[in-house]
Amino acid sequence: MRGQLADLVLLNDPVNLDRFREQGPAEYMPHAYRPRVHHPRTGPVNPELAADLTFIGTAFKSRVAFFEEMNLDGLDVLLGGADWGSIPESSPLTRFVGSEPGGPDCVDNEQTAELYRHARTGLNFYRREAEEGWDTRAHAMGPREVEMAACNLPFLRDPRGEGDKVLHMLPRFSSPAEAGEQLRWLLSHPDEREAMARKARTAIADRTFAGNARRLLGLLGDL
Repeated sequence: MRGQLADLVLLNDPVNLDRFREQGPAEYMPHAYRPRVHHPRTGPVNPELAADLTFIGTAFKSRVAFFEEMNLDGLDVLLGGADWGSIPESSPLTRFVGSEPGGPDCVDNEQTAELYRHARTGLNFYRREAEEGWDTRAHAMGPREVEMAACNLPFLRDPRGEGDKVLHMLPRFSSPAEAGEQLRWLLSHPDEREAMARKARTAIADRTFAGNARRLLGLLGDL
């Protein structure tokens, strides 16, 4: 309804691109990173920020359930982002939450990037609530995947079409148990982990906000 009133529509997922093009110009514009913020670590590891696994994102019920089913025993894990401080005290994840109960729990983008740079591994898990009631599943990578790759952080992938193509060098999982096994494999193979991180960073190197802005100006000039 809104798209038909615009001179140009930009979508962050191409799955419905053809439907928008039926009523006017529309293009897929992928998620991007900012090199000033999202970049590899240049100095020594800060032990206060270091973790075996760092995950930053809202504590949706599907995510909480997923991490509760993973085998995280004995690992140094950091869970941060909105609502993690509100999970039940009975949850085995409470010991991993970086915010104090009742305190502020949002993590801004620069803090998130700094935490990524000091983590040994990351993980991306798409909230299942976002796709309830839809006939098609999303195709595009999410912003966190692009940012983790730009920060040179190797991470486990929740499968998606674009990620399977662009970040095929990173391991994908189909269950919490499989994710837990892959996580421990990555932690015990530092050389392979670093090689994956370098390849992933190269794969998304051109996905910057400045690059997207240049493309937008080109598209507007063609109208």
